[in-house]
Amino acid sequence: MTWHDDQRTTVFSIWHGDACTATFQLPVEDNARLIGHLADALSNAATAEPRLVDPPPRWWARLRNRMDRRRAEIIPFRRR
Repeated sequence: MTWHDDQRTTVFSIWHGDACTATFQLPVEDNARLIGHLADALSNAATAEPRLVDPPPRWWARLRNRMDRRRAEIIPFRRR
């Protein structure tokens, strides 16, 4: 994050490893609202009950679901 007093903006840089992949300019007037939003989000995350996440289905179960004929539309073959 950098501050540009002459332009009255804060510039946020998004980095992936050693490369800056994006930037976002925020007017100074909106910084307090952003900080409040971040504080609320972090507070909610810190006090939230952990959610149980279902494990992903095994590859063969996913394949079986994709190959299930009951799910596929059957198009009858017609001779001309």
